[in-house]
Amino acid sequence: MSQAIKAAIAVVLLSALWVTSPTHGGTFTQINTSLPSFYYSSMAWGDYDNDGDLDIAVTGHNKINESEMIGEIYRNDNGSFTAIGAGITPTSLGSLSWGDYDNDGDLDLFETGYDGGFNTATAYHANLYRNDGGDTFTLVSFPGIGVNSGYSAWVDYDGDGDLDLSYSGVQTGFDEFALYRNDGNGNFSYVSTGIPNFSGGSLEWADYDNDGDQDILISGQCNVFEFHTAVYRNDGGGNFTEISSPFFQEYDGNAVWGDYDQDGDLDIYINGNDHSGTMFFTFVYENVGADNFVDLGATLPRAGEGSTFDIGDVDGDGDFDALMTGVVESTANVFTYEGDATFAGTIDSIPNGCCGSASFADYDNDNDLDIYVAFIEHGSYFFRNDTNAKNTPPLPPSALSAEVSADTAFLSWNAASDAETAAAGLTYNVRLGTTPGGIDVVSPMADIATGYRRIVALGNADQRLAFNVSGLADGVYYWSVQSIDNNFAGSPFANEASFVIGNTEAVCGDVTADGNVSIADAVFLINYIFGGGPAPSSVAVADADLSGSISISDAVYIIAYIFGGGPAPCSPS
Repeated sequence: MSQAIKAAIAVVLLSALWVTSPTHGGTFTQINTSLPSFYYSSMAWGDYDNDGDLDIAVTGHNKINESEMIGEIYRNDNGSFTAIGAGITPTSLGSLSWGDYDNDGDLDLFETGYDGGFNTATAYHANLYRNDGGDTFTLVSFPGIGVNSGYSAWVDYDGDGDLDLSYSGVQTGFDEFALYRNDGNGNFSYVSTGIPNFSGGSLEWADYDNDGDQDILISGQCNVFEFHTAVYRNDGGGNFTEISSPFFQEYDGNAVWGDYDQDGDLDIYINGNDHSGTMFFTFVYENVGADNFVDLGATLPRAGEGSTFDIGDVDGDGDFDALMTGVVESTANVFTYEGDATFAGTIDSIPNGCCGSASFADYDNDNDLDIYVAFIEHGSYFFRNDTNAKNTPPLPPSALSAEVSADTAFLSWNAASDAETAAAGLTYNVRLGTTPGGIDVVSPMADIATGYRRIVALGNADQRLAFNVSGLADGVYYWSVQSIDNNFAGSPFANEASFVIGNTEAVCGDVTADGNVSIADAVFLINYIFGGGPAPSSVAVADADLSGSISISDAVYIIAYIFGGGPAPCSPS
């Protein structure tokens, strides 16, 4: 009997066992999907086709036929997954990251990994795929070197509104960390940061100190028998400073940002092992301010080599729970947060293993987080969350305000609320464009009409009630913000606001900023006054009757000008 057939039989038998295994909470059911069984894997959830459900990109070794590798995007068609033939390079030991780098409203994809070839100059990859609509992805030029055994993440590190790209890994014997600035028009430039090269482990960006820029948490191997877990504070201008920290030096696991206590600042979860492969650990470090983190002594079991870690509100109570594989001290893999640094293992039907990936995502839009896991021992399994405790999306923020200084806008708002997640635990997600409803400056990677979040992630403003964007050209800008809860559900966007950069020759009455006064401007004002629509860019533009305020009389004035031969806006009547 061939190895492939034996592997297939093993998968079927193990699948049958886990389907019928009891759980402590009784909330997860294993389901069959057309998704592949794989390991040495990467998975990334994202609504690439903007149809309102999460699709998934995957790479890794095929568990059924281990001589093959996988590289594919699977479209979610109401809970059924279809391979779209996207042309993603089959790789393993890599990473996948969704991000709208060209601010056109759809998700693009970045991939690293090893394709199994013997030519090391071409077998390691750093591939950028532009989403060209439908199911079409185009491999575009990217200046970075290929790597494997690493991680990647999109981030606006310089606060100019577009997504820059960072990644780590190993290439022909040396480690690599690279940050590439997005210069627009598909061009990227390498940024020298002083952050050490590393492979294995992970990298994640977030604003842990709430100062308005993105800091980085890294973990992994920097040199042979040299391991590093550290936070580098973003000091602006491409400068990063390592803060003093108590972190255990993790080799082959994960380090993750998340506000475990919902107090308004981001804490850190770390699991993995040291270089010996014998010291296993899992820690939660509380952010206590002033660049200090303290080990909580959390009641999570230790995890070993090749472990995975993800967080999300799996039980519907509003706080972050944990999903782990590679666990060495427990039969459970899902751990609900019970308060006071206490986690309870609740699910023992999910298989455990090494060297793969695991993630939370609400694939069926039923307001709870489902689970997809993949590793060497058993391949891949999908578990639907059948809990009765359903999450409700948060309410939108309010009182949007903008202050302008030179080419920089300082945006702010009042906190939102949520039925499950504490107000301080919410994150916020900003959109910004040069037209009403536009996203061409800052893409929220969310549906602006419904608030549906197209990636499983914190908002781009993290937990701040403010967002800064610099380098703006003169003109009128339109923006809004939504709140994101710990189920990664987005609220509707708040009513749109606007601001002006520089000296713009605004036409009085041209509230749509299309260059002329038309019935569309009157409709815009009526929608603003009576329908809660976006605000005009300024009183000067919208105050057609020179009353000193914006009211329905301005819309009537514009209509009289267009259809009745009345005076032009801002002219004495």
